[in-house]
Amino acid sequence: MYDSPIQRAARAAVNKRTQKERRAESFAVDGPAIVDCIVAVDELPNIPHIELDLASHYAIAKIKEAVMAVAGG
Repeated sequence: MYDSPIQRAARAAVNKRTQKERRAESFAVDGPAIVDCIVAVDELPNIPHIELDLASHYAIAKIKEAVMAVAGG
């Protein structure tokens, strides 16, 4: 997926502006909250109940990802 320089700048501005807001919201919640998280690209989502429909969509997305990596798209 191609992002134009304007899209990248807008996304960076939104992320920078809302990072403090998200952190404040996380600490305002009663109970545990994830403030910041770094996840590996290949990390599989840990979903408690996987339905066949979700698994099939995930498999199709991974196949498309592999094809795009090989095709260079």
